[in-house]
Amino acid sequence: GTTLLPDGGVTPPGTPAEPDTSVFTDPFEVPVEGRNLRVSILSPQLQDNWLGLDVALVHEPTGTVWEDTVEMSYYSGVEDGESWSEGSRSADLWYSRIPGGRYVMRFDPSFDPARPAPATVTVRVTSDTPPTGYVLGTFLALVSLYLFGTFIRRARAAAAEQQARLARARGAAR
Repeated sequence: GTTLLPDGGVTPPGTPAEPDTSVFTDPFEVPVEGRNLRVSILSPQLQDNWLGLDVALVHEPTGTVWEDTVEMSYYSGVEDGESWSEGSRSADLWYSRIPGGRYVMRFDPSFDPARPAPATVTVRVTSDTPPTGYVLGTFLALVSLYLFGTFIRRARAAAAEQQARLARARGAAR
């Protein structure tokens, strides 16, 4: 895919639910009509905490807004001498058939008021990236076709072998 917004840093404000806590990315351009966008969000400093983001993709020429919500949480520790972790510090959003033009993204963060928000959230926007499900689905379809073709070839070969045996048995019986 084509990177439209390379690892842009977005710093959440210090406390949640304050007026005007929105954070915006730098504007970026989607050069071609009808492309998909993948928005990858990473909070590398998220530790034993959660972060919610209301996300808006804003098409500046028309004012059209696509809204989404992302929640990330990451917890880790040691229990009985074993390390453990759960959750993820990253999330992906997908937008399909996006019109070409200039865009900006708005983030409205929410987090536990008793804990500080992660210092930085990294946002990367790429275009023309096939969703993982499409790639996996295509792979599974190709494997299925291969296995089905192999089954048919073997079934035909077994049927031909059976026909040959029957013909030999009929010839020997005469």
